[in-house]
Amino acid sequence: MSLKSRVLIGAVAGLLLLLPLALLSSIRLYSQGWTRAADGVEFSPVLSPEERVGLSTFERRCGKREDCEPPLECLAFFTGFESYCLDSDCLTDRQCKEGFTCRALKPLGGGALVRRCTPAGSLEEGEPCMASSREKSVVCARGLICNGYCGRPCQMDEPESCPEGFFCARGKNGTSCLPTCEGRACPEGKQCVRYDSGMSVCAHIRGENCQDALCPRGQRCNKSYSPNHKDWVSMECVTPCGGENPSCPDGFFCHRDECRRPCEPDAADVCGPRERCSFDPVRRAGFCQLRFQ
Repeated sequence: MSLKSRVLIGAVAGLLLLLPLALLSSIRLYSQGWTRAADGVEFSPVLSPEERVGLSTFERRCGKREDCEPPLECLAFFTGFESYCLDSDCLTDRQCKEGFTCRALKPLGGGALVRRCTPAGSLEEGEPCMASSREKSVVCARGLICNGYCGRPCQMDEPESCPEGFFCARGKNGTSCLPTCEGRACPEGKQCVRYDSGMSVCAHIRGENCQDALCPRGQRCNKSYSPNHKDWVSMECVTPCGGENPSCPDGFFCHRDECRRPCEPDAADVCGPRERCSFDPVRRAGFCQLRFQ
């Protein structure tokens, strides 16, 4: 064998030895970054035990996204509870124990969604839901996906995968069947309320009907619903804040991208006649919010 051949074989062998190390390095770098679903939604990855140990902020308390090392997100499982720096711990329901389901939860600061095993609830298909709660009465039953309303999984290219009165749509928890009242008559006293997602429901309207009457310039129509008031939708014109939006006017503060008036739960006549004083666990402050009933 010539010297040239021996040199060539040695070079190839050296590359083959380095290849597994490079591959492992690339896998580790990828696993420590955010993952992106087919529809462009970003999710926090499921880290290995070794990767979690290597992050000094893992499971530490946090108040904002910047308190956590990437790809950890600042997450509170339930409203009013402390937030912690966490990654995802599941991809599907099969990775959760009995009585739990894999949900995509929204962290503080608008970061990547975090998939966590949370208690399954009792809500049925077509009912408004919360992504996670200690109360089973406001969470979907196992097997149903919560994208605002509980719905079965479906295929976007198979309309028949949803029952009548539903359509297949993408959401943060995947594709699911969402209700629609388009082309249908609502019961007396109810109106077909439409959302930007394409979903629509027959409901009583509480507050100002800004679906039919436009909000003043600089404001947007906020439509909200609650599992505790299934037949009601509250509407109000609100001033957006945060990001590229201007700061709130004097006497207001920014709560979840909306300007809200502060209040004290035991103070009288601070909020409007159709409002109530709710509590923001992050700011540790009260804010005026429209009542459902």
